Amino acid sequence: MKSSLRLIISTVILATVLMLCAITTCACTDGSNGLEYEVNSDGETCTITGLGTYSSKDLVIPDTIGSYKVTAIADRAFKDTDIETFSGGKNITKIGIGAFHNCKQLKRALVPDGVTKLEGWCFQFCESLSDVTLPPYLVSIGYAAFAECSSLVTLDIPDTVLEIEEHAFDKCKNLSNVKLPPKLKSIETCVFFECLSLVTINIPETVIKIGDAAFAACQRITSISIPNKVETVGAFAFMGCQSLKEIIIPDSVTEIGQSAFSFCFSLTEIYFPASVTKIGTSPLAYTNLTSIDVDANSPILSSIDGNLYHNGTIFLNYAGGKSDSYFSIPNGIIKIATESFVGCLNLKTLSIPQSVKFIGSQVFHYSPNIETLYYDGTVDDWENITKMPDWNANTESIFTIICTDGTIAMDG
Repeated sequence: MKSSLRLIISTVILATVLMLCAITTCACTDGSNGLEYEVNSDGETCTITGLGTYSSKDLVIPDTIGSYKVTAIADRAFKDTDIETFSGGKNITKIGIGAFHNCKQLKRALVPDGVTKLEGWCFQFCESLSDVTLPPYLVSIGYAAFAECSSLVTLDIPDTVLEIEEHAFDKCKNLSNVKLPPKLKSIETCVFFECLSLVTINIPETVIKIGDAAFAACQRITSISIPNKVETVGAFAFMGCQSLKEIIIPDSVTEIGQSAFSFCFSLTEIYFPASVTKIGTSPLAYTNLTSIDVDANSPILSSIDGNLYHNGTIFLNYAGGKSDSYFSIPNGIIKIATESFVGCLNLKTLSIPQSVKFIGSQVFHYSPNIETLYYDGTVDDWENITKMPDWNANTESIFTIICTDGTIAMDG
């Protein structure tokens, strides 16, 4: 008797579990419009999972399907489809990862008001997308959400947004006008990388970090004012901002990453405050700076004759826009840093003291007129200096090293 009762109970439990699983995972099709959906575990709501037999290029998400409220769009639900517009779904609170990824014909998207986060890759590669309305209570824009939306020209981001993740607008080449929310704490890695049409950007006063390559290759930006709460300017943060003429670094900044301002060809002056206690290699490579200024109280940086030194023993950057043809590195310098003389078009002759013990990579990269290096030591002393294998790469010239007891011919 007990055995039979156990069997009956087990059978009922198993049937219940199977029924619940069927409710949760069953893929259905809306008979009225053909959209595919799944009933959620609550048995009252559903998630749109695909186009199904939906035939219109204007995608309108219904508020309900049968008795079920439509509350979500699944990951990759409309990926690679040829829809042209998206709207509707007043009950939707979630749009999944890559939901509209690579919808190349999508021109307009009206994101439902209930959505608080745009998941990663949501509209990536939607190359025709030019009209986007974001919901009023949006909090987060996910990883690469609008990356390579090449037709996007302007975007009004709601003031409620607290987070814009990495690569969010990466390679939006026609984006020229974007309003950043006032409570943003960080501009993450590559958020505006290669936004070729971006001319101005107002960084909110709440930002404390500008991430790696955040504005790299924004070729039309002419000026940047870094807010006075920013502590970190990441590696390559403004690299390749070819039109950048002015940048103000506040005394809140403590760290500047590698090549942060490299390839900023229009930059002629820059000032480093005393607050900077950490700086990467090649911070100013390939610029036309005529003067590099440093606060006299800086603990790690100094400027002598408009050139940049680190800890008093490292030659960090020559001001490449100078008209001088000759430069003498001061005695006591131990290290010539990587790319410290790159793109110096007027420099022909350089004097190097015997105190130098290390020479970094590509020191004279694309400095085509270098003819002579005077070294204040013997040939053996020169040979004993530790040099990176590519220290003289791409100088585009054959130059001579004149030592105290002989000469060495170098082919760059």
